[in-house]
Amino acid sequence: MDQFTSIIPLARWPEEFTFGPFLDTLRRRMPEADIGHAGRPTELHTRAITLSVDGVEMLVGMTAEPLDPELVERAVSLAHTWPGAGEAVHGCPAHAVVGVHEEPKGWARSREVARLVETVAHALIGHVPARAHLWGTAARLLPVETFSSIIDDPRSTALRWVGLEFFRGPRTVDGEETVAIHTRGLAGFIGYEMELAAVPMSPPNAAQIIMSVAQYLLDNGPVLDNGDIIGPPDGARFQVHRLSRERSHGAVKMQLSLVG
Repeated sequence: MDQFTSIIPLARWPEEFTFGPFLDTLRRRMPEADIGHAGRPTELHTRAITLSVDGVEMLVGMTAEPLDPELVERAVSLAHTWPGAGEAVHGCPAHAVVGVHEEPKGWARSREVARLVETVAHALIGHVPARAHLWGTAARLLPVETFSSIIDDPRSTALRWVGLEFFRGPRTVDGEETVAIHTRGLAGFIGYEMELAAVPMSPPNAAQIIMSVAQYLLDNGPVLDNGDIIGPPDGARFQVHRLSRERSHGAVKMQLSLVG
């Protein structure tokens, strides 16, 4: 349940919560969807149910435990556009989770499942004391208000599930600093992660390049092959290399290296 998991840090344990009103909200937001749940209606006052939305089974539940500190620290460190992220999520005594029971097969189905999980999480947020929304694998953290404002943008849905890790690379022969970037979460859609080999660019510019490639792959599927060269004719161009499992710690990974 790791790949497609929405996590909602809670300001307190929601004693008053029941699943009935949440399900009503979800059905209003998805009037054409086939929505069901495991158990009789009298069991909806528990803190977890198995939900089925258009054939996708997912767990919707909450626990009176804080989030894993390592995940929190990583998410806060990556929340560059939210200065108050740490204050919002540190010390939250409980959290809610929406996640699929089985990871989807295939690129197109993964996109659809990602959208469904977000939609369910958005409906749940309206019924709990939510502090933020966190995309699990990507460790991407946003305020509730921002999450609610972007939820209806279908093209960027899959990209929101992709996070980035930055690494300092070796200096060039001219003494320039370099940065390398790895994706986290892209493999859930196309079967492999991407790595941008060390380039003499600012982190924001390098991030824009790898996220543009990620968006292209999310729109078109795993279409890159070993040896492909991508990029505009009048701009930076990169060659695609399939890394061995030994070099990528057992994962399937494609590397982009600057040409020239």
